[in-house]
Amino acid sequence: MNSVDDKTASFFESKKILISGASGYIGSNLLNRLSEIKCEIACLTSNPKLKEFLVKEYKNRRANITVSCGAYRDRSLWEKEIKGVDVIFHLASQTSFYKAESDPAEDYLDNVLPIQLLLDLVSKEKKKPFIVFAGTSTQCGIKDSLPVGEDQKDNPSTIYDLHKLIAENYLKYYCKKKEAEGCCLRLCNVYGPGPKSSNDDRGILNLMIKKGLKGEILSIYGSGNFIRDYIFIDDVVRAFLLCPQNKNKTNGKHFILGSGKGFTVQEAISKVAEILNKKTKSKVGTKHVASPEDLLDIEFRNFVADNSSLKTAIDWSADIDLEKGIELTIENFIKHK
Repeated sequence: MNSVDDKTASFFESKKILISGASGYIGSNLLNRLSEIKCEIACLTSNPKLKEFLVKEYKNRRANITVSCGAYRDRSLWEKEIKGVDVIFHLASQTSFYKAESDPAEDYLDNVLPIQLLLDLVSKEKKKPFIVFAGTSTQCGIKDSLPVGEDQKDNPSTIYDLHKLIAENYLKYYCKKKEAEGCCLRLCNVYGPGPKSSNDDRGILNLMIKKGLKGEILSIYGSGNFIRDYIFIDDVVRAFLLCPQNKNKTNGKHFILGSGKGFTVQEAISKVAEILNKKTKSKVGTKHVASPEDLLDIEFRNFVADNSSLKTAIDWSADIDLEKGIELTIENFIKHK
C-alpha cells in the first residue's frame, strides 16, 4: 500500500476515526493506511478471532488503535464508540446477493438496521461526524446505456441492492435534515491485495489470480461478454479518505466509484492469465463453462462508471489501470504466499 499524502495526513492528524467492518477487505486496507497517521482509530468487527488479530497486528503503529467486537444491529455497540468521533467509515455489511434473496429479513438486519441505529445516535450528538458509507454500483439496477452516472434513476433488481439503496437514502434523509453529515460511495468491482486480516479472494479478479497461482485453469461463465468496471483497491481507499476532506462538495450525495473503463469478463480473466504466464513462466489457461442455472439477472449486467462527478468533487481519478493493478496483485500474492 502507498503512504498517505501530506494533505491527507494533516487532515486526519489528531482526529478520532471510527471504522466499522475494520477487519474486512476495504476496512483493513483503509485501517492500514490510516494507521500511519497520529490519530485515534476505533475499529469495529463482528468476528472475535479477528479482534485478537487486529489488536496484535496494529499494536505498534503511529495511530492509537482500539478494537471492539459485537453485532452491528446492537445499538449499544455504536453508543459506546461514537462520542467525539470526527469521521466514520461505515463499511460493515452482508455482501451476498443470494443470501439476501434467501432471507430478506436477515439481510435488512445486516444492511439497513445498523445505519438506522448509527444515524439516530449521531442525530443526538452536538458534534456531527462525517459518515462515508460503502454502497454498491448495482444499486441502480440493470442499465441499457453506458457509462452510468449519478443522475440515472435507481431501479434495484435484487433484495441486496434494495437494502443498500434504503440504507443510502437514510443517510441522505438525515443529511437533508442537518442531523448528520456524510456521503455514499457506490463501489464497482474492487480488486487488489489486502492486509492479512482481510479476504484476498474478494471479487472475481482476486479469485482468478489465486487460482492461476495454483496452476488451475480459469473458468469463464458463458460467453464472458458482460462488461464490468474494475477498480484497484488503492484508488478506492484514496477516494474514501478524500470525501471527508471535501465535505462541502460531498455532503448529502452519492457517487459512483469506478475506474471509468469497461472490460468484458472474458477480457479481464484472459488478461489475468496472460500476465500470470509472463510473470511466473507458467501456462495458465482459460476455458468457457456453462453458467449456473440459478444466477440472478444482475449477474448479466453491463456496467461502466461515469466518475466525472466524483472527480470534480474530490479532485480524484483512478491512477492504476487494469494491467498494472493485476501485476501489483500477483506480485503481492506471490510475496505473501
